Amino acid sequence: MLEPVPRHCSVPLFRLAFACAISLLAAAALAGVNQWTPLGPYDDGGAPVVCASLVVSPDGSTVVAGAYAAVYRSEDGGQHWTRFQVPTSGGVLKLVFSPSLLYAGTGTGVVTSADRGETWTSGGLSGQAVYSLAVDPRSPQTLYAGAWSLTDTAVNSAIFKTQDGGTTWDQVHSVVYEPVTSLAIDPFDSATVYAASQGYILRSQDAGSTWMTVNQDVSVVQSFAFDPAKPRRVFAGWGRGASPGCFPPLGAVLRSSEQGD
Repeated sequence: MLEPVPRHCSVPLFRLAFACAISLLAAAALAGVNQWTPLGPYDDGGAPVVCASLVVSPDGSTVVAGAYAAVYRSEDGGQHWTRFQVPTSGGVLKLVFSPSLLYAGTGTGVVTSADRGETWTSGGLSGQAVYSLAVDPRSPQTLYAGAWSLTDTAVNSAIFKTQDGGTTWDQVHSVVYEPVTSLAIDPFDSATVYAASQGYILRSQDAGSTWMTVNQDVSVVQSFAFDPAKPRRVFAGWGRGASPGCFPPLGAVLRSSEQGD
């Protein structure tokens, strides 16, 4: 069972975030320590680049940020960034590293890079917006992707799986309408996979063959995290935007001590 940690906050998130930021800055000033340092990347005009995804290479030497139709790469901890074009007409929505490849989920499919973002090749799911990706830590050729597409007659949203690094993909689950916003593979048991879409969390315990709903009390889950000291404990961070005249923005961190049960 997933439980709130803490309970849902009735204060609009932007106000809470602002208050937290002020508190952090004040604490940092009192301590004489800067907690956060802006590092970019910046565009040619000096404006900060909007980054939808951020990933660090397995050896810790490279940081890659995903932006619109491009990635920015830093090899000195964010002090300097180099921009590389990505072959997509949409944004770079998700970035993940395997030991040998960088994968990007974009607005028009999956692309892969063997040189940490400098050049790219097709990784499948062409024409679909890939909002989420997850690499199996024990079998790096195995990945899951949350893909969404809109046609003249239908909205298609599904979870796909590849076992050959993106050469072929098989649909393993169909999701109604909304994109799959987050995917995660349990680091202790790679047969256990979590997925989230609008309003619910799914779990598979047989490497994607079957799926069950483990929570229906959430809005948009953006991320999962696992407790390294307690293998069955999983966290989910969710939130929703405001709807004028209906409800304020809302969010919470959820926790399950039994893999979502």
